[in-house]
Amino acid sequence: MPNITKSYVDGLKCRDAAYVKWDSKLAGFGVRIYARDPKGKCKKSFVLRYANVASKRRMMVLGQFGAMTVTQAREKASRASNAIRDGNDPLEEKKTRRRAILSESATFGQVVEKYIELRARPRQRAWKQTQRVLEVNCADWLQHPIASITQTDAQDLLEGFLSKDQKGKARVTHAWLRAIFRWAENRGVVETSIMNRVEIEIEPKVRDRVYSDDEIKSVWGAANTLNPIQGGFVKLILLLGVRKSELAGMKRKEFDDPN
Repeated sequence: MPNITKSYVDGLKCRDAAYVKWDSKLAGFGVRIYARDPKGKCKKSFVLRYANVASKRRMMVLGQFGAMTVTQAREKASRASNAIRDGNDPLEEKKTRRRAILSESATFGQVVEKYIELRARPRQRAWKQTQRVLEVNCADWLQHPIASITQTDAQDLLEGFLSKDQKGKARVTHAWLRAIFRWAENRGVVETSIMNRVEIEIEPKVRDRVYSDDEIKSVWGAANTLNPIQGGFVKLILLLGVRKSELAGMKRKEFDDPN
């Protein structure tokens, strides 16, 4: 029985019938190699075999090799195994979560609506901005089943923004797509997040403009003319070298206050 690694899975070949190779370290963890398809493609998925509290044997698909790394699959399998030992059934819970969102195949737009309602709005002051990013920047996806959207679709969308020199738009869209697909995976709406391996390359903007000593003195003096809260805010920006939004969003526990 092998220790499942990336190089080991890479070397597994498709046969005329599907087969499974089990891991030597984590009980029930394995990789399923599907039968060779007509186009010659070889699909491989990570799986977890277990028995629920009713002693019914089950096999749970953790994710597809390529979209999910061996490390990610092993960690997901380990979490599921712990839950099983506590008397839970991951497959049944996955079905329950799926039904809790929609009874039929969810479109991307419907998942966005639920994500905003259940995740973004309760936790974000700027949740409307998140909603706008997902609904406007990904408008062509809204009526499509989320399960039909692929890694290539996401890569093409982001690279389209970059080709128009819309780097900021590409960066924020990438961030929120990672968040919503991770949320959808955790709730069982998609098998695996398509964003796990989607990356964008944006060259950092080099800024060599710095304030001179005289300019800093002028800003500091102007801060003294403001009320104590506003003036203190400006001075902290100068002292800490942070963005306005970063400082405004800081909480008391982030400051080193011995009291």
